[in-house]
Amino acid sequence: MQDDLPLSGLRAICMAINVPGPAAAAILAAQGMEIIKIEPPAGDLTGHAMPGWYAELNRAATVETVDLRADDGKARFQKLLRGADLLISSHRRTALARLGITVPELAALNPALCWVEIVGDTQAPDVPGHDLTYQAAVGLLQGEAMPRTLIADLAGAEAAAGAAAALLLG
Repeated sequence: MQDDLPLSGLRAICMAINVPGPAAAAILAAQGMEIIKIEPPAGDLTGHAMPGWYAELNRAATVETVDLRADDGKARFQKLLRGADLLISSHRRTALARLGITVPELAALNPALCWVEIVGDTQAPDVPGHDLTYQAAVGLLQGEAMPRTLIADLAGAEAAAGAAAALLLG
């Protein structure tokens, strides 16, 4: 990490899995931000399905396994949040609430914490969605072939990184 980069000295906790969150974190890391990625005990599906992508997206991150359903995992998550400037998540708020993670709890743990939520639709944030769903909805998929590029995932990552920088740098 270089000290002269715009996000040097700042720390993000990335609890997002799959592509958009880790891609956003990688963009922020390239600007000097320290990234700590937490994953469930089963890991990030991207690591199993696309190990090369996973390695590249997380090369600048410190990856920790944290079981947010267990008391020790919750305690570790809270400790990480107390020392963080940014939280990156890709979970629906209802899923986070089941884990005991709510806006009031986050504000109590760290009042200065910025939070970027990567959700499929900001008008319906509790509706699940994925890149393939969005591409199919607008007619970009043909047959059963996988798309060459995960357009929505990568665009979402860019938007999330931009939102994070705006929040952090004002």
